[in-house]
Amino acid sequence: MRLSYSLFSLEDRARTPMKIEIGQIITQIISFLIMLWVMKRYAWKPLLAILDERRDKIQADLDAIEQEKAKNAALAKEYQAKLDEIDALAEEKSKKAIEEGKKMALKIQNEAHSKAKEIVHKSQEDLQKELLKAKTQLKSEIVDMAFLASKKVLQMNLDTEKQKSLILDFVEKMESP
Repeated sequence: MRLSYSLFSLEDRARTPMKIEIGQIITQIISFLIMLWVMKRYAWKPLLAILDERRDKIQADLDAIEQEKAKNAALAKEYQAKLDEIDALAEEKSKKAIEEGKKMALKIQNEAHSKAKEIVHKSQEDLQKELLKAKTQLKSEIVDMAFLASKKVLQMNLDTEKQKSLILDFVEKMESP
């Protein structure tokens, strides 16, 4: 026994001409139309609703993405503006610090110059005082020596040679410290 899935074997089909049965075609058309009507009535609207919902969700997601892009661009612009402002402020503070440093250096230089002048002036005053003191002391010593020399000259009755010799000794003593 031969198993076959078709009602007619290949041999039978090859021998019989193909018949078109109008009833069967009409039944299939009616079945198709009924199926189309059922699909349209019960499945088409939910399918379209699902597709519309999906399309709306995708559009909403795209709109949200565009809004985020615009928001991010605005934030980037704002951050860049703030960075530029911070850079300008830092540069301004740097310039101020440099100017202040120059002013302080000039002030320190002027103070050092005035202190140096004070020191020089005080040194000159001290030198003048010491010089005056030395002159006074020298005068006193000269007077004392002159007094001693004249006393010796008066005590001795000296001739001119001896007077010259005493005066030369006196001058030599004056020159040596």
